[in-house]
Amino acid sequence: MGVVKLWSIKSARDWNTLESKGRYRVYRSHIDKKWWKDFGFAYEWMVEQMVKRIGPPPAKRLLPVWAWQHWRGNEKLASRPDLRSYRDMIGKHVRIEFEVPAEQVLLSGFDSWHFVLNRWYLSHSETEDTAFHAKLKKHPKRPLPRTLDKAIRESWQRIFDLEGGDPKWCCKPEERAVQACVWEIRLEDVTDVAHFTGKGKL
Repeated sequence: MGVVKLWSIKSARDWNTLESKGRYRVYRSHIDKKWWKDFGFAYEWMVEQMVKRIGPPPAKRLLPVWAWQHWRGNEKLASRPDLRSYRDMIGKHVRIEFEVPAEQVLLSGFDSWHFVLNRWYLSHSETEDTAFHAKLKKHPKRPLPRTLDKAIRESWQRIFDLEGGDPKWCCKPEERAVQACVWEIRLEDVTDVAHFTGKGKL
């Protein structure tokens, strides 16, 4: 199936971990509890999708390592992240370029992922979106009826359809930003590292 070239923005500390241990992973114990309370459900959902689509993690309680396969989705820009867009980050960071077998990476739409984070219905056309929200208006109180909640969750599968949807509603496929999830970054897979220091302030 070939290999996929990816880029991931990490802190200098994360890079040191990758260099010293030969791999970089994210464990649930690393995550801020307040942040997890708000968004943990979405990351657990993505973990489930990774297990189904690319197989189980190499260790227990792992969360996805995020990367870019096509940054910003602008066909006129290079696929790798432009470091000028990260100048407001605080402290020392790196852009890691690495390659992994295609069967070990799960690609999804970056913009579509926000529908999962916000528990929104992901429509593929304006007509569909209007129709679904008309149903939601009939149920202003939460929790939603089981049928609507199920429809919302099922719609999230569309984040993995990088070609589908009305281009006028979802934008053209070649313009979509594509993110990637892997279980780990291995030092042996790294092909380039760019160090940079953000100018942001605490």
